[in-house]
Amino acid sequence: MAIGLVIALGVVLVILVGVAAYYAQKRRIRLWQQTAASLGLQYSTKDPFGLVDMPFDLFSRGDGRGTENVLWGTKDGLDVKAFEFWYYEQSSDAQGHTSRSYEHFSCVLLPAPVVCPHTSISPEGFFSRIGRALGFHDIEFESEDFNKAMKVKSAEPKFATYLVDPQMMEWLLANKGWQFELSDRSVLTYCKRVKPPEIATVIAAAQGFHQHIPRVVDETYKEGS
Repeated sequence: MAIGLVIALGVVLVILVGVAAYYAQKRRIRLWQQTAASLGLQYSTKDPFGLVDMPFDLFSRGDGRGTENVLWGTKDGLDVKAFEFWYYEQSSDAQGHTSRSYEHFSCVLLPAPVVCPHTSISPEGFFSRIGRALGFHDIEFESEDFNKAMKVKSAEPKFATYLVDPQMMEWLLANKGWQFELSDRSVLTYCKRVKPPEIATVIAAAQGFHQHIPRVVDETYKEGS
């Protein structure tokens, strides 16, 4: 009798957890819909653009990955796509049981003014600082403060030196919480996942970075130059 009661309570608990998760997801979708409307953008729970197939390092992480909650439209004269990206890493224990560990990010995609060689800009982290101490350097700039705070990598280092001019350095140092990738005709801005209404701050950061791309990049790397 007691065992039956425990099993019944367990089943009820599982059902309650499932129902709570369902309604939490419904509330989150409503928040996304409200956020999209407030920003004048369209919204879809799924990705209608195949964003995860774009050539960014972020999108190659993990054993499985995907995008969801996509906003898109024109904002301040730019084609904007804002979305959530996730990936998981799968592991197995000695008994063969598998588990997945998930990471989630909030992302914004803007068009680049030129065709860009793959370039990444991000804050220095624990492991990159260790690498730096051991003599493994990324692209170095004249500002030592910038070199200590940010890491910059590029398939074409000369492009990075044009991109990260003194004004861009100053802006990046004042906005250290973001990570950026440039590839082909796109600029990706991302951070750890934020709440739906806070995607506006990621869009603002993406626009700020875009506005600080030096004119010399356009002049030097425009198609046909």
